Amino acid sequence: MKTQIQEKIKNYLCRTFDIEQDQLQPDTMLLEKWIIDSIHLLSIAQFMETEFHVELVAGDMDMTNFSTINQMSSLVLRKTSPWFFFDQFCHRIGMVLVGSV
Repeated sequence: MKTQIQEKIKNYLCRTFDIEQDQLQPDTMLLEKWIIDSIHLLSIAQFMETEFHVELVAGDMDMTNFSTINQMSSLVLRKTSPWFFFDQFCHRIGMVLVGSV
């Protein structure tokens, strides 16, 4: 699953920002190598929300979550985890999970 997410993100980056496929690996430092910049993060976040049906909030917009394709795919996996949805549900109804205090 992670590999499929990485491929979709990689294809999006290459198509949208005119990047050669061989320039990108899962751990390529996108921001440090100036492949993308902070302005691109909004369009990448919008793509991730649409493509993977996740909701990114302000706290997710940390640059480290977008520093590599691997980091972006990890963010998607965290957001699509069944535990994430259960935790969000509990938070909304005011329920505190044991061990989370």
